[in-house]
Amino acid sequence: MTGASRGVGRGVALVLGECGATVYVTGRSAQLEETAAEVSRRGGRAIAVRTDHRDDSQVESLFARVKAEQRVLDLLVANAWGGYEGSYQQAFSAPFWEQPLERWAAMVDGGLRAHFTAARQAAESVKSTASDAADTVKEEGRSAAYDVKDDLTSS
Repeated sequence: MTGASRGVGRGVALVLGECGATVYVTGRSAQLEETAAEVSRRGGRAIAVRTDHRDDSQVESLFARVKAEQRVLDLLVANAWGGYEGSYQQAFSAPFWEQPLERWAAMVDGGLRAHFTAARQAAESVKSTASDAADTVKEEGRSAAYDVKDDLTSS
């Protein structure tokens, strides 16, 4: 769960905890440990990992740890957003064409690129999990409207 220490990410992490999930609570904020503790109080298993999702090596290390400890990843929630730090915390009161280009770059690196990097690292583990789930559905005699396994393994 990227960006899980506050805001929407915290809310999703807490609900996953209520469902009994193991949640890797990742982010950079001071509330990281507090969020992890609350996930555990709600019935989940929380593992807090301070991660700057703009740093590819930290993201790679995070997913290597998840793979080593869990073997598979059932779900990735990419919620990290680091585009408003520093001087960019000012309100978006001016029209977009008057906004500094540095703001756009910070939003892309701290948001979109961070999500892509996490998804890229998670893909192999999620791919095998989805493949196993599709096999389970077939084995139980139910038909799937969309065969995730065929889609994932064809790439």
